[in-house]
Amino acid sequence: MKQLQLLRKLAEAYLEAASAKVKEAAETFFKEMDIDGNGVVELSEFMEFMREEPSIATEYKSRSFFESLCKINQKKLDFLDVMTLFYIIQSGRPFCATCAEFITDTYFCCKQCFRTKDRYCVCFKCFQDKHYKFHCHGEEAGEDT
Repeated sequence: MKQLQLLRKLAEAYLEAASAKVKEAAETFFKEMDIDGNGVVELSEFMEFMREEPSIATEYKSRSFFESLCKINQKKLDFLDVMTLFYIIQSGRPFCATCAEFITDTYFCCKQCFRTKDRYCVCFKCFQDKHYKFHCHGEEAGEDT
């Protein structure tokens, strides 16, 4: 939860410093997700929007990810919650290839595919516990990663 709050602050700073084009894209992203136009995004709107967006990775399209974006004790996304999602997508924050959890903090990535779109990333816990295998190069845990 603490790390998502940090990502929320990063999203706010990202949006504040963004170009007019990026700000417009962010506003459009929110308006398209807020289907009924009431200024907040409910789970049903989120799920419908995500179903219609093939360019957004499947991992982002779950109820649990929606709930993790909601502020404490809230069942709806406000503008900044959606901007946090926008920032997460734009920055390419990964999910762990081993445990499938969203990685909010430090992660490890195969050095040979770090700059590719389909990079293989693992969270700190999976890396520390050596619960991974870099699939694309056959590297076992503990080898030169």
